[in-house]
Amino acid sequence: MINNLAIAVYNAAAREEIEEKVRSKYQDRIEHLVKANNELMQELEQYEALCEAWKNDMLLTNKE
Repeated sequence: MINNLAIAVYNAAAREEIEEKVRSKYQDRIEHLVKANNELMQELEQYEALCEAWKNDMLLTNKE
């Protein structure tokens, strides 16, 4: 019984260590991708506003 408990404790510790290694390995990459995505979203919103303004200008020009 003690042997099974020792194995279970060892397995739990090993699992935590592996999860931490994977998390730390990919955390910087995930943060970089999120930042890049946010920057692209901001740029897209700027272009959408520019296109909307251009479309409104074109409609006003065509009415005249």
